[in-house]
Amino acid sequence: MTSLRLDGEENRRSFFQGCVERMLLYWRDHQALASIDIAVLDRERPRILKNIALGLELQPLWPLVKPLVIAFAPYMERRGHWDAWHSVLEQAIRMAQRAGDIESETTLTAFLARVCQRMSRYDEVVRYYRRVIRLAKVTGNRFEEARACSNLGYYYIDGGRWWRSEVLSCHALAIFEELGSDHGRAHTHNHLGLLYMRRHRNEEARTNLEAARHIWQVNEDTHSLLHAI
Repeated sequence: MTSLRLDGEENRRSFFQGCVERMLLYWRDHQALASIDIAVLDRERPRILKNIALGLELQPLWPLVKPLVIAFAPYMERRGHWDAWHSVLEQAIRMAQRAGDIESETTLTAFLARVCQRMSRYDEVVRYYRRVIRLAKVTGNRFEEARACSNLGYYYIDGGRWWRSEVLSCHALAIFEELGSDHGRAHTHNHLGLLYMRRHRNEEARTNLEAARHIWQVNEDTHSLLHAI
């Protein structure tokens, strides 16, 4: 009798995991996520979050949960669902750590730092960006290292930590130049322009702001141009 009960529990567990797996695959490959279809995602958000939550309870499904969380992040940030997303990211990071998936942990921690920045959680922003930098150095992910340095450097400007901001931003700029990342270079030049404006170093400010605008113009990045300093 005990063996039969155990078999039944195992079957139920396998059936449940299979159902969650199918739903994760469905949403992972859904066109609305690829195109960030706001109307569809607004309607389906509770269902997607429920499936992510179920997937995060089942460690074997991490390879399926991971891409769904990453694909859903832009929508959740754009729509301002920061509290709910903060909780999801914390749980996803724990699962990535259990799986020994440092690359995903790096990406998800960067997401978490950005969400904390939107929520004005200063200490958490600093802690998470520093963690991203450490993790990126472990895996040799130069782009994530540079992006975290650039974002943290920008965040330090309002806190008046100008020397640290300059060091981090210049380090990020050097890596972006090495990688040939126009996007990274432009945003970091823009950050430095703002920093030097605050420090009344007007010539350096102008040089960096012009460099950022030139890159965006060449790449026809009108969105960044509209939001430039």
